[in-house]
Parts: sequence; structure tokens; C-alpha cells
Amino acid sequence: MNRRVHSIKYILICFAMCTIFCYGCSTDNQKPRGVVDLQQIDVKFNVGEDETATCTYRDGKDMIFSIGSRNGKPEGPLLNTDRLVLYNIERQTEKVFSLDIGEYVYRAVKVNDGVLYAVYELRDDDRYNWYLRYLEDDGEKTVDSGICGSYDDIPAIQMIGDIPYYLYTDQHEKSDLKYELGVRRFEDNEVETVLAKKKKTNDGMSLFLSNGQEYCFLTGKDFPTVCIGDASGIKHEQKLDMKMIDYGINDDYVICSLGTEDKGKEELALVSINIKTGDLVKSEAKEQYYRTQGSGDVFLCVDWQFTPYRMDVDEDGLVTIAELEYPEAVDLPNSPVLFYPLGNRDYMMCYDRKISSSESVDEYYRFRLE
Repeated sequence: MNRRVHSIKYILICFAMCTIFCYGCSTDNQKPRGVVDLQQIDVKFNVGEDETATCTYRDGKDMIFSIGSRNGKPEGPLLNTDRLVLYNIERQTEKVFSLDIGEYVYRAVKVNDGVLYAVYELRDDDRYNWYLRYLEDDGEKTVDSGICGSYDDIPAIQMIGDIPYYLYTDQHEKSDLKYELGVRRFEDNEVETVLAKKKKTNDGMSLFLSNGQEYCFLTGKDFPTVCIGDASGIKHEQKLDMKMIDYGINDDYVICSLGTEDKGKEELALVSINIKTGDLVKSEAKEQYYRTQGSGDVFLCVDWQFTPYRMDVDEDGLVTIAELEYPEAVDLPNSPVLFYPLGNRDYMMCYDRKISSSESVDEYYRFRLE
């Protein structure tokens, strides 16, 4: 998922009860179930004239914003994070953690009353040192560290229950023969390795996803392997026969949007992998789908035009998909959207709404699927 950089004076997070909206027809002509409790929150979150705020975490009660300004670099992260803000939606209060790191923080989660975040620094050999740090009122400490080939390869953090798990890469020697990919957790102020894979090729990091109980990630590049695990380690591994476009996880399945071009003809598919059994089922697809997020037993995603869709998996593992239709009263633009799963079919979503030629505002909504 590409990270957006835009200059805004405030983040608008809207919470006002709105009307129920419904879905269009699914690909198998079944009438999809509707959406209820669409809410808009109206809170102004002040950001400086030349600053940008990026939401890195949300759980329905709290959000974390990484706030910073442009760093003048021609490539790579274009922002430096000056502070992290832990924002409580219900109380409308904020807790500010000032940083002096000179880099961009885009991976952070709430742990107790503090923040666990990943950060990086460029080495002389063009690789990166990465650090996992825990920040709270009593101060800050580094809980883990390593070396990776890109700033995109710093640890990706997900919550399993109340415990943060993170996918990491480590390459202490410049030779690819010393490359390691693994999962660790941070519990009771200690780091524990859940699994570690020694690899001969550096495939880089994949998205690290979680449904709150299990997690999934990819290994390999062209035709990757989907790895599904939990606190005890890897449960299932499924090698795919097509290239990965995007994937997501919910309580019961991992869904993969796949595509392969053969002799100028594009072949598309949706694959479901049963988390309990590891069984794989392939369905036809008409589009490429992105930004897939699962919550409860459903998925949401978008196509290349940011048209939002809902995905359901039937008892045979086949995927059906239906386009979301918003009511006119909601007036949501057909612009970049992100879905944030909250569990039990609850979601938050963020729309990037342009308010002038040089300014835009992030609007946050919450809703539940029937």
C-alpha cells in the first residue's frame, strides 16, 4: 500500500450518526447483507501549517498519529516524525510523545499506556539499522534491533490479543546467506522469538496481517508462499501458482487477489485459504483488488479506481464480491480510502477529501456490517 503525503492544517475525524446504506448485487446474484451504524466523528486535531499527520494505529477507542514535516529528501520517506500522539476518541484527549530521531515513524501500536514503534537509520553500507522502541511516561527504551536492506523492511507490528507481535528481517552480514526472517513478540517488557527462518535469498518484507488471534505473511517473490501462524508458530503454508496483488485475513480465511499475464492475456483469481484446515479454494475474479481488510467473517477492499467492495466466503470456500453503494446523504467521494478492521464486522475507514488544489483533509468514519 502506498503511503500518501499531503499538507493539511487539521485532521477531521467525524462522529455523527448517519443513515444505513446498502450494497449492490454480488457476483452470484445473491442479495448482500447491509451496513448499519455508520458514524461520523467531528473532532479537530490541530496540525501545523507545514506538518502532515498519519494514522498508524486504531482500535475503535484509541488512535496513534505520527506527525511530522517534509525533510527535503528526493526519495524514500519524505517526512521526519517530530511526535507521536495517542488520541482517545471517547474522551477526546491526546497524549503527546515528542521524538528527536530525524526519521519517519509509520509503524506504531498502543501497548498499555505507551507506544511501541519501529524506526530506522541509514548505515554506511547503504543498509539500515532498525530499532524497536517502547515509549511511555517513564521514558523510552530500545527492546530489539537488527539490520535490513530497506526502510520498508523495518519490523511490521500487529496485535494478537493485547500482545504486540512483529515480523522482522535481520541481515547481520551483507551476504544473503545470513538473511533471517521471523516473528517475535513483546510481552512483560521482554522479547521472545516465536519463529525464525534462515534464508539464502533476501525477499524483503511482506505485509504482516492479523485477525487478533492468528497472523499471516508472505515468503518468496514471484509466486509467494502464504504463511499462517499463531502464538505457537506456523500452522499452514500454501504455495501460490500466480502472482500476488493483495491479500487480507479475517476470523476464518486468508483471501488473496492474484494475477498472471500469459501471452498478453491477463488471468485473475481470488483464492481463499481456510485458517483452521489450510485448504485452498480458487474463485474467478473480474478485477484486481487492493487494500483488503477482514473483520469478523467478511472482507472489504477496493479496485484501482478506489471503488469499494465487500467479499464473502461461502461454506465451500468460494469468494463472492459485491460493490458498496453509499447513500447520497453521506456524500463520500470516490477518492483514496483505507479500511481499518476493528473485529466482529466493525470497521473504521479513512477518506482523503480534497478541500483545495493544495489541501486535503482525512475524514474518519466507523460502521458495522450486518
